[in-house]
Amino acid sequence: MTKEEQDSRRLRAKVKETLEVVRETIARTHAVVDRARQLLQELEEARQHHRAVAECRAELQRPPHGDPPPSPAPQDSLSPPEPLPSAEPPTKNGSA
Repeated sequence: MTKEEQDSRRLRAKVKETLEVVRETIARTHAVVDRARQLLQELEEARQHHRAVAECRAELQRPPHGDPPPSPAPQDSLSPPEPLPSAEPPTKNGSA
């Protein structure tokens, strides 16, 4: 066998080895992408479930359609309070 044939066989063996490594890397990458896709789907399902629970709670807190909405807490009028009468100075002899 000539030196060129030996070099050619070594080169082919190296290419074959490299291709195997590349195939393994691609397979691992596909597995990671599949797992990421699965996690995203689970996250979306959890988000939809959370939204449904929140909407259900909001529905439970709303009054039925036939009932009037609850009135706000009673408040005094919006006008400012009336001023207090000013104190009169005491009389000197104590009689009023």
